Amino acid sequence: AVTTILNKIDSNLRLAIEGKVARPPKEDAYKNHALHFQIWSHTSGNNEMLLGETFIPSLRPYLWNSMGKEVPVSFSIFGMEKQLPPGFAMTTTHAQALLNEHGVRSPIGTMNAVIKWMPSSEANPEIGQLGIRLHSISFDVAMVKAHSQKNPRVSVQTYDENGEPRKIKRWDPRGLFSKGTSATTANIIGGGAYGENIDFGSTMRRDMTGGLHIRAGSGGGIGWDAASSKWLWNEKWGDQ
Repeated sequence: AVTTILNKIDSNLRLAIEGKVARPPKEDAYKNHALHFQIWSHTSGNNEMLLGETFIPSLRPYLWNSMGKEVPVSFSIFGMEKQLPPGFAMTTTHAQALLNEHGVRSPIGTMNAVIKWMPSSEANPEIGQLGIRLHSISFDVAMVKAHSQKNPRVSVQTYDENGEPRKIKRWDPRGLFSKGTSATTANIIGGGAYGENIDFGSTMRRDMTGGLHIRAGSGGGIGWDAASSKWLWNEKWGDQ
């Protein structure tokens, strides 16, 4: 497994206990958070649009000893558009300044996931192995138009000691035979979310007319689920 070093496993005591944020941090405070998820949606060609972000202030609530039961947690996804809170009058002259200083980013949905942090030792809690099991994303229909067409991708990053964003390596326990089988069967056999960096790819493929289809070899329990109005990731692609 890949050893991960997270320089920020905490931001403050209260958030360290809760493991969630009630409101998104200002941009200069992103670096104080243990994990930063970004939810993207395809627009055209190779272009994507950032729909929203989820922040994990601390990994202490998610310490894992391999004995407990995995319990998914719902995390707020905060939209990118800022709006002024009640009581603030928008004026043309100071519109952007007011938004920058007092603007509020509203939740646009929820991300349902299991986060597991396994420190290598008590003496070095910032060194260990990170596991993320993404189960689903649901969008607030009042906040996100055409939510059933978003086909989201989720990227994950942390921050180094200089406050710079850093991708997180993804483990690959497969041997040469399994890797070869995966390559020759287009990931149908022996495939999954292995190697490179943690990244939860979009769950469906889009054809030339914009229609969405389940990719071959993806397995069941993945993609848009109309019954629950959720975007689902199965274990094969959602456990990293």
